[in-house]
Amino acid sequence: MKTIIPFLFILITFSVTAQKVKIKKGKVFIDKVEYVLTEEDKLSDDSFIISNLKGEELFYLKYKYYSDPNLRRDTNPNGTVVYFELMSKDLETIYFEAEPHPSLSAMGMSKKTYKILYNGEVINKDGTINKDNLETVSKKIGFEFSKKRTELN
Repeated sequence: MKTIIPFLFILITFSVTAQKVKIKKGKVFIDKVEYVLTEEDKLSDDSFIISNLKGEELFYLKYKYYSDPNLRRDTNPNGTVVYFELMSKDLETIYFEAEPHPSLSAMGMSKKTYKILYNGEVINKDGTINKDNLETVSKKIGFEFSKKRTELN
């Protein structure tokens, strides 16, 4: 009995804090509440434009990859590492890099980035960018993938 109570507490804690992200018809919902709009970029495969609910562009989510010979496996013969860069809408600034959500579609892979934006409170209720929170999230998430890619070259 003593071991069951802590386990149940942990299980309840995780189920309460986990957000469910759903993307439907260009709308991103977090816990069934509309959060942002997303549109696949027609010029760049598997990259997305993120807009507020008014349709004003906020970010560009760029799909990136590189090969890491240390990660070659039967299921990944090229050692491909996939990630997203969250960029400013003018494509001048990269704020952070995020690993994709395990999904078969690029749209589904972007779910992890939407969770980061939501949990970091990067987008204000009025649809504007909270620059202080964006800077904090940027520092916390960082640039793990480009650092690794540079080390390999």
